[in-house]
Amino acid sequence: MSQPAAAYSGESRRRVTAAPRIYWDKRHRVFFGKYKVDDRWKNKLVPVNVTTEEDAANWFRLWIQRFEQTGVEPVNHEVRIERKTIRNLAQRWLAWKGEQHKSDRRALSGCKRLIEKWVSPHAISDVDLETELDIGQCTAWIEWLQSSGRAPLTIRNTVQGLRGFLVDVRGKGWVRLRENPLLDPYVKRMLRGTDTIAGKNTIIHLNATEANKLLVCSSPLIPAMRKVRNLIAIATGARMGEIGAWRWQDFDLEAPTPTVRIFRQLQFSAEKGRPVFKEPKRKSHRVMPLHRIARKALRWWKDHGWREHVGRPPAPEDPVFSSPQGQYTLSRSADSFRADLAIAELPIVFDGKHPFTFHASRRTFMSLLEAASVPREIIGALAGHASKGVADRHYIAKNLNRFHDAVCKLPLPDTLPWLPTDQPSTTRHAGAATSPRGP
Repeated sequence: MSQPAAAYSGESRRRVTAAPRIYWDKRHRVFFGKYKVDDRWKNKLVPVNVTTEEDAANWFRLWIQRFEQTGVEPVNHEVRIERKTIRNLAQRWLAWKGEQHKSDRRALSGCKRLIEKWVSPHAISDVDLETELDIGQCTAWIEWLQSSGRAPLTIRNTVQGLRGFLVDVRGKGWVRLRENPLLDPYVKRMLRGTDTIAGKNTIIHLNATEANKLLVCSSPLIPAMRKVRNLIAIATGARMGEIGAWRWQDFDLEAPTPTVRIFRQLQFSAEKGRPVFKEPKRKSHRVMPLHRIARKALRWWKDHGWREHVGRPPAPEDPVFSSPQGQYTLSRSADSFRADLAIAELPIVFDGKHPFTFHASRRTFMSLLEAASVPREIIGALAGHASKGVADRHYIAKNLNRFHDAVCKLPLPDTLPWLPTDQPSTTRHAGAATSPRGP
């Protein structure tokens, strides 16, 4: 026996005087409702094409409403439950996704953008998922996406988003979907050959001369934090989220081989500046050796620059590249990186047509190592790419000195004009991180 349907109210010629209920007839395999009118209990069979208890309850509710409004028992075909379309299920799905991602505003925002920007404007959003959705409508939607001029990877991710929607509503039992058309081999063939917006085999990066010109630029228009961050990004090849998650305690600047530990990345900052972290891409946990000039810049930033930026000495748990309030932050890195290039009188587009983003620093790191004849397996390990073999992932201890020798081959500047060399180290404060010697 199922839960009772909601009670109804309102003026009518005949009123239902008790809460209607929905039941399942095992013998005839059909739902039926019981309702009381004029002090008499009556039964009402639900149409056999209504196959779920939830739909039966909704259909019976609508039937009762029409009966109360007219005083006449309506004919079955006059009562229709809401069609199960993407548009009609969207808010229910978004509410459920909100429960799943309470602390992940970015994931929920992506779900909303999928529905509002890429699905609702197309006819596929009003197709009944149980009776009308087919492969032809899905491919028509994908062709519409492709005609929008978006990057192939964006289109692939959008298709994956709607594919996930169908998986969710089917798994929750909200629709009786026999198959997911977006898993059809024809759809997969349509999405083959996806490439970055830069184009096939285009690697947006700075050459050695451009990288050095950016790093030695002493213009006051580039804030000190961005100067240090640009240097560390090119010297380590770390991803933006990994850099944003760094704490001072993740660095060992006093060891004979200075290192930074990479074990997470900053996903976004939630309410009140609370950071949300996740594992690095492909779970690429690693220990990165630091170039000599990178250690020098970090020592200065820790002893002097960070204090001036925030107004207090750093603690071990403080983020290395923080907001002026000392909180974790993910700034508009692409815009600031292009601004720094322009200030250093460098192009802000690669090959005359591809805008630079902060990710170019990671490609620059790998390209400079490749030009220095560093073996590709070492470059991949330093960059945190997935190892190809089980032995590489689990059993072979990485040789830190070998990695450090590779990093030292980066053609970075020997000195930085904007980095003071005669400023004494700050006094240690209780509760603050141990301040290393000045550069």
